[in-house]
Amino acid sequence: MDCGGAVDDQALDFLPLVIDNLHARRALLEAGGVVTDLFRQAILTGCAVEWAQDVVPPAFAPAIGEREALDLYAATVALMARLSAGRPAGCVGEEIVAVDLTAWAEVVLDSWVHLGELERDDAIEATHELQTLFELFQDDDVLRMFEMEEPSDAAVALHTEAGCQLGVADQRLEAWFRPFGWAAPTGYLQPVEN
Repeated sequence: MDCGGAVDDQALDFLPLVIDNLHARRALLEAGGVVTDLFRQAILTGCAVEWAQDVVPPAFAPAIGEREALDLYAATVALMARLSAGRPAGCVGEEIVAVDLTAWAEVVLDSWVHLGELERDDAIEATHELQTLFELFQDDDVLRMFEMEEPSDAAVALHTEAGCQLGVADQRLEAWFRPFGWAAPTGYLQPVEN
């Protein structure tokens, strides 16, 4: 109603049960296109590994190679498809991409403010609303990965009392592309080992 009926139909249909703020939804949609396109360009120009290293938690960046970079690109595409269907991330890799997606959505919101298309207060409100994306995932455990100092911290987190009680997903690099229980092991997702 604040927009006088001038709203983006795509934003109305994107995550309506998760994100209340239409500016936040529009920013996520635009950011999804930007991130996917820039990642694609990085692949085409031979810079996929560098791009992926900037996306992942810093402790894991040195361990990212070509395979992980391509899987992260697939995770980017898959995440946007899942979000468009109102579904949560299908693996840890997609959750990592979601952190990057929200950061890019903040950039989009800031650009709208600088262009005079959005008031600063509205952008601040939308920025706060972006974090509700993790409610769809039913946790924000992935954010702790950005505080880790080395990849082995993910293995340690699996065996802490808090990790066991909270049911933290396996965040070790080798488990990033294993599907969560609701996602099928197809495409780039690796079957769960028994």
